[in-house]
Amino acid sequence: MARILDQLPPLGGIDTARYPWNDWTDRRVWEIKHGEDFDCQPGTMQARLHKIAQSRGLRVSTRLNKSAKTIAFQFRGLV
Repeated sequence: MARILDQLPPLGGIDTARYPWNDWTDRRVWEIKHGEDFDCQPGTMQARLHKIAQSRGLRVSTRLNKSAKTIAFQFRGLV
């Protein structure tokens, strides 16, 4: 039987419980490190940041530092 939900569920494949997305999307500049802040490959995490931006109606700028295994990013509103 059909049911009414309070809100749309998160997009499939995006782990909203694992990462503090509400903090990270606050428009400040963040840097996260592989093995400390995320466990997937840095390129995968970079793609995940873009997917989160899309799902929240935002844009994100990212800078991947392959040697340090860090990603700097900043979410912002749509232009």
